[in-house]
Amino acid sequence: MDKRPRSLLWMLARRELLSRRRSSALSLAAIIFAIALALTVALYLAGTQTANDRILGNMQHVVYISVTPEQLDALASDARVEMCEPYKPCDTEFETEGVKFNLVYYESVAESIRTYVVNEGRAPEAYNEICVDRRFMSAFGRDCELGAPLTLDLGARQETFTVTGYTDDGYTSLTHPVRVSREFAVRSPEMGVMPFTALVRLVDADSMPPSTFSTTAYQLALD
Repeated sequence: MDKRPRSLLWMLARRELLSRRRSSALSLAAIIFAIALALTVALYLAGTQTANDRILGNMQHVVYISVTPEQLDALASDARVEMCEPYKPCDTEFETEGVKFNLVYYESVAESIRTYVVNEGRAPEAYNEICVDRRFMSAFGRDCELGAPLTLDLGARQETFTVTGYTDDGYTSLTHPVRVSREFAVRSPEMGVMPFTALVRLVDADSMPPSTFSTTAYQLALD
């Protein structure tokens, strides 16, 4: 028998075997890559869901605007409400010594409806008490001392406040939040005429169907 055909057959068989090995290796690599990609996507989605759950776990479920103090009390005592926090921002932006700020009232709450956390001192209680971020005092070139007086320009007038607490929010906004007391929010010329906003968490909201959630939220507003 001619050796050339035998040699040719051997060469073709060898090439076929090598081709199959390469194909098998590529298939295996493709499978491993697909599994790794699927695991990566699954872990990403799980991480995103966990992060979202943590964020939603520290937020209000419903916001009611133009609320009176009496309605705030009624919401807080309603059996369908897990938590009700009053909120009142002043839309006017003020400026003192080139430092921009706005006035806002809400209580210091660390969980459920997270607002702000006082890292040193306490939240404001009296009319002229405030809680500010350390960056706010740094903008004035002043040290962060508890009980420090701070005179702020409120447009038509000036008010001297006492700093009772400091936060470390790490915000990037150029307009600094100045947290005032509820008494200031109710009595001051800047905020007294403004209605409250109610930040509300509903009882068992996580397990409610969307239709039940909407019905409960609307019924609370109607009541």
